Amino acid sequence: MAHPGSDVPALLKLLDDEHPAVRAAVKQRLAAFGPEMERTLALHAPADLKVEPLIGQALQLRREFFRDKLHSDWKAWLDQPSSVLKLEQGLTLLAGYLSGAEPTSDPPDPNAGIGARLDGLAALLLSLEPHPNFRDLAAFLFVSGRFHGNEDDYYAVANSNLDKVLRDRRGNPILLACVMILVGLRVGIEVGGCNFPAHFLARHESHENGILYLIDCFNGGKILSAEVLIRHQPFVVPEIDRVVRTPATAEIILSRVLRNLDHAFEREGNVSEQKLMRDLWQLMAALGE
Repeated sequence: MAHPGSDVPALLKLLDDEHPAVRAAVKQRLAAFGPEMERTLALHAPADLKVEPLIGQALQLRREFFRDKLHSDWKAWLDQPSSVLKLEQGLTLLAGYLSGAEPTSDPPDPNAGIGARLDGLAALLLSLEPHPNFRDLAAFLFVSGRFHGNEDDYYAVANSNLDKVLRDRRGNPILLACVMILVGLRVGIEVGGCNFPAHFLARHESHENGILYLIDCFNGGKILSAEVLIRHQPFVVPEIDRVVRTPATAEIILSRVLRNLDHAFEREGNVSEQKLMRDLWQLMAALGE
């Protein structure tokens, strides 16, 4: 059996090959090295090669692999009917790209990744409260401080990466609302998203009293009725009542996540990643036309 990295010398010679099949195979192999790619290439490169510029080429090809894969997977994702499961799948695709495309970061582990972490949170909540309601869920996630808003670095890319949010327990308003939505799904509590201007909220319609409640997951899980929020909202937005009372679809939520990422990459000066986020958003916009 060949030892890991034994194909590195041949692989390095193919970095400049423009044949589509060869280029695709090289990208896939580089991606398979995972977070150890740079170290593996440097360790197994022939001694007479200047390896630094080759590693730079390899990093670019590796990014192209993850970009191409996300673009392809996104098209397949768009074809699915809108649902909470579609929301989770879309966030997982983005997280896989945001985590996996960086050579210094571990790709999400399917055995300890997004689904497992959400399952674990649901199991812990049920162990503490066998029959939770939406207030129990908000208290468990946010009032307790288990998750909180990332005020120190509000616009960071990581705040739109569900894998990172679940690991670090902090994020922006929309990703924290998504955590509540997805944990709620697992414990039988119907939570949705409210596409409130400038500050995304979670929403819950009570079957007991018919009241629509909105939850500010970024600010400690504060709960307000829709009537109170609409009456005191600081924005002059036409049809704000309709916006608040209409559940945000998976597509609307992901569109807003993509816009956040567009802005985050723009602040970083990362033009290529910003373009990818815009391409994904345009695919969604085209579908809605």
